[in-house]
Amino acid sequence: MVAGVNAARHDACARLLARGYRVWLNGVIMQRPDAPGYCRPDAYVIDDLR
Repeated sequence: MVAGVNAARHDACARLLARGYRVWLNGVIMQRPDAPGYCRPDAYVIDDLR
């Protein structure tokens, strides 16, 4: 199973790693203007980066 999460969501990322998930793909998102949007530490969002 693949679960995508942005590393800016520190707690969500740590929870996945603690449950045995591992990094498979690194990516970069670019948003305009330079605002966190939904990529902030308090957001628990599963990304679909297909």
